[in-house]
Amino acid sequence: MNRRILTLCKYLLATSILFATAPAFSGVNDHPAFKFKSNKELANLKPISKSQTPLSRTDQEPSVDELHYEEKHPHQDATLVDTASIDTSKLIPSKVLSLDTNRPDLELPDPQITIAGKTYILSVVESILDPKEKVRYVTAKLIGHKGRARFIIDDESREVVGNLVIEDEIYRVIPRELNKDQQLVYEVKKEMFEYGDWVKPELISEPARQSVHRLEKKLILADLLKQIDPLIFRNIYKKTGGRMMLIGGKIGSLGVIDRWRIRWLKDSSVIKKFLSEIEVLSQSAVDYEYEITRVFVSRTGDYSVRYRQVINNILLGSSSIIKFSNSGEIAKISNMILHPDLIQIYPSLYSEADVVSKAKEAVLKHISSIDFKLDTREETPVTLSYKLKGNDHNIIPYWEVLLYKQGNDLSAYRVFIEGHSGKVNITETVPDCWPNAPEPKTTL
Repeated sequence: MNRRILTLCKYLLATSILFATAPAFSGVNDHPAFKFKSNKELANLKPISKSQTPLSRTDQEPSVDELHYEEKHPHQDATLVDTASIDTSKLIPSKVLSLDTNRPDLELPDPQITIAGKTYILSVVESILDPKEKVRYVTAKLIGHKGRARFIIDDESREVVGNLVIEDEIYRVIPRELNKDQQLVYEVKKEMFEYGDWVKPELISEPARQSVHRLEKKLILADLLKQIDPLIFRNIYKKTGGRMMLIGGKIGSLGVIDRWRIRWLKDSSVIKKFLSEIEVLSQSAVDYEYEITRVFVSRTGDYSVRYRQVINNILLGSSSIIKFSNSGEIAKISNMILHPDLIQIYPSLYSEADVVSKAKEAVLKHISSIDFKLDTREETPVTLSYKLKGNDHNIIPYWEVLLYKQGNDLSAYRVFIEGHSGKVNITETVPDCWPNAPEPKTTL
C-alpha cells in the first residue's frame, strides 16, 4: 500500500477520538483546495488553444486617470499595472461535452488576459464549487508561458478575485470598490516564506472592504494549502477565534538556532513569528503573544512543544501544539487562537479572602454540617485562572480552593468558584491526588 495512504490512515485513527467530541470542526480535508489538480497534474497538461476571446470587456475597463490614490497605492508590496472588466462567464473549460452522441463536442474559445501590455492565453482546467461558502474556484493553465491563474468567483455579488503566477511574477486581480464589474491588476512583490520553499502569502485588499477581503483571503488560503499539501487539515473559526490543525505535508522547517531557542530558552517568539508568516491560515497577527508551557524531546530528537496564547497577561487554558523532527521539519501544528479585540475579559468580583470564605460556606452546606473546621494549606495555595465560556469565547476568571478538614488528612474538598458569577462546583478528593485531579473542561 502507498506509504502516504498508510500515514494518512494512521493520523486519521489517532485523531478520530478527538474529533468525535468536536462536531463543530470541519470534516477532514473538506476544503475545496483538496479537489484542485496537483502541481504535477498541471505540469503534465499540454493544452492547445484553437481560438481565443478577450476575458476583459475592453469598453468597460476603467482608465488609470479615474482611479483614486488608494486604488493606485493599496499596499506597500503592490504596484498597479493594469485595469480590467472580467467577464466571468468566459472562465469555463473550453471543451463542452455533447449530450448527443451524434454531434461533436463543443470547442469554446480560450479566454486571454492582457497585463501590462502582454497578452496571456488561459486554458481553464477546472472549476470547483464551494457550496458552503457559495463561491467557485477556477484554475487555468497558461499556454505558451510558465505559470497558472486561479480565480475565486462569487456569482451572487458578481465579484471576482484572481491570483496569477506568470514566470517569476505574481499578479493579483482585485475588484474596484466603486464598480464591482471593474477590476484592478497589481503586481505583488514576491517574498519567499522564511520557513519553507514557497511564496509567503500576502493580502493586499483593505480589511474594511469585507466582501473583497473575504474572497482574497479564501483564494490565498486555498493556494497556500495547495502548496503545503497536508495529509490532514481541519479548522473551525468563529468571528472571535478558533482552532486550526495541519498534519503532514510541507508545513515548513525550523533552523538549528530556532530549535535551540525553543528547547533551552522556551523562546515563544519563534512560534509567534512562524504563525504570523502564515496569518492567512493561522489567523495569528504579528502582535499576538504566546508562552511555551512544555517542551518534550524524544530519544530520536523529535520535538513536541505545547504553548498557549497570552492576552492581557492572562495565559489561556486551551493549549496549542507544534511537532517537528530533529532536523526541524514541522510534522504537525494544532493552533488555538483568539482575537483580543473581539472578546470580552470579565474581571473577578471576589478577592482571595472572599473566595475562601465562600468556598467554606459552600462545602459546609454541601455536607450538611456546621461542625467541621475547614482550612487551606500553604502547599496548595488558592489560585486564580481563566477559562473560555460561551460561543463568543468570553474569558471568565475562576478560583480553585482546596479545603482540608482539620485533623483529617484522608479527605479534602476541591472548590471551583467562577470569579464573575460566583457559581460554585465542589469535588471531594484525596489530598495526595490533588496534583493529578482532573481540571474543569475548557471548551471551544
